[in-house]
Amino acid sequence: MSKMEPMGPIDYWTVKNKGAVEVVRRKSRFIGRAQHIQSQCAFEQLLDAQRNAYPNAGHHVFAYRLGVEVPNERCSDDGEPSGTAGQPLLHLLKENELVNVAIIVSRIFGGTLLGTGGLARAYTQAGRRALEEAVPERRILHQKFVLQIPYSVWGPLEYGFHQRRLFVEDIEYRDHISITLWVPMTNVTAFEKWIAESTSGQIAPDRKEQAYLSRTN
Repeated sequence: MSKMEPMGPIDYWTVKNKGAVEVVRRKSRFIGRAQHIQSQCAFEQLLDAQRNAYPNAGHHVFAYRLGVEVPNERCSDDGEPSGTAGQPLLHLLKENELVNVAIIVSRIFGGTLLGTGGLARAYTQAGRRALEEAVPERRILHQKFVLQIPYSVWGPLEYGFHQRRLFVEDIEYRDHISITLWVPMTNVTAFEKWIAESTSGQIAPDRKEQAYLSRTN
């Protein structure tokens, strides 16, 4: 069977949930939001939603990193003093090696100036807490396989699938067993060898697409 090249890096870090927090400094409210995004369009929709949710905010500061191999990075101070808002948020993403993630922090002025240092600290705290709420997670590149398995060899294979903790997407029981599962790219060669040896070459796993999956086990 010919070798299939990975479509990108073996893994990457992003966030699992939507993080929403609020930090108050001298009566100014810093409302932070962090979540996973897959496209520029998704980010723009997220930014529009934040602006609509907080129309009285004077600034909607943001940063994002989009893409796995060479991330597209962008940040904006949105009228705050240069370097006090967007850059600290982008730094949080880069130091945590997060991609496909956006952070937005909206500020509602409380009447007291914070100074450049105070602004930077407040935006950083709101961004960091939003990321913590969003829960960083690792996503691993997997190869999808479909196997057509005779009932005569199903028992040992079923046990092996469980032992290898493979992600089984679907099983159909017909005149044979059709199983769809995902294998980490780092384990593909060993998986194919195991299938061939366990079935004396009766089964040829059919490779499908690749995708990044979150694994908790």
